[in-house]
Amino acid sequence: MEGVTSELEVKLSPTPLTFASRDDQLVLAEKTECITCDTEKPATEPICDNLVPSVEDGPGEVVDPAVVAINLSRLKPASLMKIPVRIDRKELSALVDSGPTASLIRTSVVEVVPCTDELQDVIGLGGTTRALGKISCRVECRGVTCVDSSFLVVPDSCLEHDVILGSDFLTANRLIVDMEKRALRQNFEIGWTDVSYGEDGRSVVHHTMLPVFASSDVRVRSGESVLVPVSVPFSCDGDYYYNGEISQGNLHGIEGVLSFPEGQKSAHVMVCKPIFAKDRSEIISRGTI
Repeated sequence: MEGVTSELEVKLSPTPLTFASRDDQLVLAEKTECITCDTEKPATEPICDNLVPSVEDGPGEVVDPAVVAINLSRLKPASLMKIPVRIDRKELSALVDSGPTASLIRTSVVEVVPCTDELQDVIGLGGTTRALGKISCRVECRGVTCVDSSFLVVPDSCLEHDVILGSDFLTANRLIVDMEKRALRQNFEIGWTDVSYGEDGRSVVHHTMLPVFASSDVRVRSGESVLVPVSVPFSCDGDYYYNGEISQGNLHGIEGVLSFPEGQKSAHVMVCKPIFAKDRSEIISRGTI
């Protein structure tokens, strides 16, 4: 394929991957399927929060979820969640959809983004459109710490958006989608991060029960308040806020709202008048809290 940078060579798959031939053939079935437990329930009685439409192409043939994502992105753009992402400092538009088992990326994006070469053949259903290869790259979402993820490369004509983030991406990054609130939640062993996306693409980030650790030893006396320098397990890209109790161990009644300056991994928390024996002090050791 012409115009592809040397960092990535796109290879044609010998077996084509079919996308639904006509949008008007797609019919939403009268049921939903849970992507976690594979059970079915009428759409009016959801069994869990991880529901995706079961889409049929013609009489009883269920098409691949990646096909569903492509066609639904054309049929119902207002009902799907679009978020701004960054790949190699390029600002892109991504569609979040838990239906596809594989994440997708447009050929034109691959041509300008130096991603790691990680191609494999794709076995399709036979038909009209080919998946051109597979790449691995890092997606940056504001407030979300992402791992390297794999994407199928597909022609621009197949996608209305630069990227579709499928269930493989969401699972790898421990993300839960809340379509009603237009939000992503990322769970940690302690606490979680909520990222809400407005209609204009702007996002608001809140960290709750954020795991932080003292970056130096600090002595605190009974009944006194003291600032403790702490570090966080990620690099911030903007002003992020922690709201709630810091919960790591059972120490000293730490509470309040925390602001992290752009690009920094450190801040201070206030230890609020801990109660020890009279005139006694304790040291908050580095690596605790």
